[in-house]
Amino acid sequence: MSTDYNSKLIASLYEETDEEKATEIADEMTEIGDPIFIQPIFAAYKRFLYTTVSHYFLSNLKKFKTPETTEIFKGIAMSDNTKETNFHYCLDYFNEIEYVEPWLTSKAYSGFLEAISYRNGDVYNLNIYIKYLSMVKPPIPLKPFLITAFEDESKNSDVRTLVLQYFLRENSKDNLKYYFDNFDKIKGKKSEIIFTKEILGWKDGIIPILKEKILKEGSTYAREIIETKNKKEQKNLDEKEKSIEIKYNNAQIITEISKLRSKINIFASGDARFGFSIFPPSELIYQQTEGAEDKQKLVGYCMELRSFLQELDKENLSKHNFSVEETRELISGMENITGSINLLHLYLLSKKIETKEDLFGLRKLNQIVAKLAHPDETTELIKLLKENNLFEMYKDGNFQGLHRKLLENYRDFLKLLFEGIKKQVK
Repeated sequence: MSTDYNSKLIASLYEETDEEKATEIADEMTEIGDPIFIQPIFAAYKRFLYTTVSHYFLSNLKKFKTPETTEIFKGIAMSDNTKETNFHYCLDYFNEIEYVEPWLTSKAYSGFLEAISYRNGDVYNLNIYIKYLSMVKPPIPLKPFLITAFEDESKNSDVRTLVLQYFLRENSKDNLKYYFDNFDKIKGKKSEIIFTKEILGWKDGIIPILKEKILKEGSTYAREIIETKNKKEQKNLDEKEKSIEIKYNNAQIITEISKLRSKINIFASGDARFGFSIFPPSELIYQQTEGAEDKQKLVGYCMELRSFLQELDKENLSKHNFSVEETRELISGMENITGSINLLHLYLLSKKIETKEDLFGLRKLNQIVAKLAHPDETTELIKLLKENNLFEMYKDGNFQGLHRKLLENYRDFLKLLFEGIKKQVK
């Protein structure tokens, strides 16, 4: 990427007054990855500090991970005027670089105590606090708070599942034994169901006799969970009981995706209009075989899926020979002319390959995945999901079904792309 282009991009960000367009420019800067963009993005964060998009710029800054960005995040985190959402992004950055300081620990601990006290707490934010505090040495005694939150029947299931996971992993041997010895504290309650689901995939140690205890003393729901697992049956139970979540196995659809990408690459490599593979090798998709059991996992999957969707051979696709002015006319509303999806669209158009404005559904899918990866933008996310008939699954907490639908949409895009490039062969 030329210095001249980067300079113009920086000037555009400094001059932009529209918050949404500013985030798009920052996204392009992050994709390019030149550290020269760190200060301009930080300046944009300060300029749009009192808007709903300020955290987007922190999300961009997180990708750089340099001493310079660390100092920026320290300054933001130290400020008493920093919004809670923005502090969460700072803490998430520190988690990623494993940065721990006493002043930060104090703020994180205060935030943790507040977050865990909420009846309907935010799992994403609570996870960030606990993840940070788990790194602190000497360890901060979180066990009493985790137990209290897990056993609080008034809290939502997502929060209780999260704190139980941290509690059990802190000292699995002793903490599993704690509920073996104190099973009556959770028996017959929602806590018992959450606990049983959590240990379902665990093995060895005390696990076999703990499962046996549930089979002998547990509630009907809990026994059904263990029995179904033992019989290797994964089926939906009656909606009235709602005691078992069936994990979607995405292996088949991921295999389809892999085969289609390979098929397209082989075809494109041997076609005179291309002469190269459209999709670079990638292992990201294989990490999504297991369905998204909760919102937190769906967010993580969507972050990876967004990167996977945009992994295209940009170097060859950029050889579409359209001028900047022509690209604006060809694709309405296009801002990022170097974005990989835009480059694919332009290259197909340059080869007279018929494609609709949404690029066989890829643009729409990319937008949905991007919003799901940052679920705090609730209004835009809900709007997108409703437009694409996905809102009911999201509203009902069917994150497994939603995750699978996203993978199916990507598979369908690949099918349409393959048919599209085949049509032009004469």
